[in-house]
Amino acid sequence: MMLVTPYIYSFSEFLSLALINKKVFNDLYQYMSEVNINETDIYARRTWISIMECQSCADQSTIPFHQVLYRTDIPPRRCIVTCDRWQCRVCCLAYFIYETFERDQILFFKPSLGPHAQLFFIPRANPKTITKGRILHLWDSAMIHPEGRVAGEYHIRLRWSENEKEYSKCVPFKKFIEHNPTNTKFSLRKIYNKILITKQILDNFP
Repeated sequence: MMLVTPYIYSFSEFLSLALINKKVFNDLYQYMSEVNINETDIYARRTWISIMECQSCADQSTIPFHQVLYRTDIPPRRCIVTCDRWQCRVCCLAYFIYETFERDQILFFKPSLGPHAQLFFIPRANPKTITKGRILHLWDSAMIHPEGRVAGEYHIRLRWSENEKEYSKCVPFKKFIEHNPTNTKFSLRKIYNKILITKQILDNFP
């Protein structure tokens, strides 16, 4: 596969190699999942972002530029700017995966819980308080496992309106399901399943 890559430029061309056969598909995503981010100077920024400079190769002349946006962040969201060279896109994606899963402890699960407009019961400290709200925008397929919490206790972020004010909270996923019964079986996307995880992230963040 690496014999072909010198003759391609864009990320879309690089991904199209996966259509050749199953072996090339596996090799391609294996390669992307093993990128060593310690060999790059890439890092995410919240402010003072130059949207016309690749953070991987520092090129300022290539168009288009792409933005890898940390969608689960509270604004200002972190962002990585990259050109369309497949090497740069792969490196930026690898760094994004590292930060999201290793540092932020945010895991993605399937299936998503439903459309953004759907209302759910929100557990409150006072069990007699009945509150309905929505999953925070862009969190419909993500759970967070904050450091210092009970091992294996994942959370979903919800928001609601009360007295003309907006509130949000992280609710333990198990408690959320208790208050919103469902027959759906949810499964976590396996973190660093070397072949599959990058493809799954690409499906969520094209």
